[in-house]
Amino acid sequence: MSDGQRFLLSIILGTAVILGGTYWFIFADTEIWVFWAFVFIGMAVMFLPVLFFRPSEIYSENGGLRIKAPFVDLDLPADYIQAVELRESFKPGLRIYGYGGIKKGYGDFTNKELGGYTFAGDTRIPAFILVRHHTNRILVFNYKDAATTFSIYSQLKSGPESDAPVVRECDRTVSSHGFSKKHFVIIIGIIIAAVAVIIAALFMSGHVDASMDGDSLRVDAFMVDEDIAYTDISSVELREDVDYGSRVAGFAAGDYLSGRFRNSEFGNYILAVHSDVSKCIVVHRTAGKTVVFNLGSNAATESFFTELDSRVP
Repeated sequence: MSDGQRFLLSIILGTAVILGGTYWFIFADTEIWVFWAFVFIGMAVMFLPVLFFRPSEIYSENGGLRIKAPFVDLDLPADYIQAVELRESFKPGLRIYGYGGIKKGYGDFTNKELGGYTFAGDTRIPAFILVRHHTNRILVFNYKDAATTFSIYSQLKSGPESDAPVVRECDRTVSSHGFSKKHFVIIIGIIIAAVAVIIAALFMSGHVDASMDGDSLRVDAFMVDEDIAYTDISSVELREDVDYGSRVAGFAAGDYLSGRFRNSEFGNYILAVHSDVSKCIVVHRTAGKTVVFNLGSNAATESFFTELDSRVP
């Protein structure tokens, strides 16, 4: 498996970890630090392969060029190479696809001079080889140090008939990429689309409904489904001064707050409210968590409270 393939797989796995943590946070009674732990682990998984990228392998033989580095895998015969240029300085510009640290970079880059091109090098080395090859593509690279880079340049300039010494680190069988930039973009696009759909679905899921039947109170909202028998209610209050506190595991989007929350008055409790409605009903239970809810307006909330209060023993 190539470095690029491992990196892509790590992005998919890291995204899955983050989405799993998000799901757990929303639907389970868990602390928010658990969610951030999932995010941290997911990000670590995404970038873990960077620690195991293999060193670059670059050599010239018979006027051709073989270069294998993270996100760069080229085997250019001599007749593919159209022009070779040596520079003492070079600014890589913007990385489009690949891997780039503070000083090193590998993959597809773009700058004002060249437009899109392939880069594999270290900006601390004061020597860069610019190769124009078939179909007007451009490769810019250096290797190890200025002397080694100049040696490779001399071999490329000498051509296939030269007796100049070959600069070669190792023999390797040429292999093609396991995936292309197009595949990478498609998969990342699918991941982004999936995350966007999940977020949109969450934002459209907000609702708060409350109803009463002969025996119990029902409160239904996103992540809240409480069916409370009247005999399990110790008291009810109509309040306008409740501090909703912080979310433990729940939903907060638009005008809705629902799920498991915590404040100094109730500790951990169940909340299902329209956040733009000031009044709410507080249901104290003989066993179980306090439930705080309201309806779509203060008037509707007050009317519902009057009816509920009359049914509580």
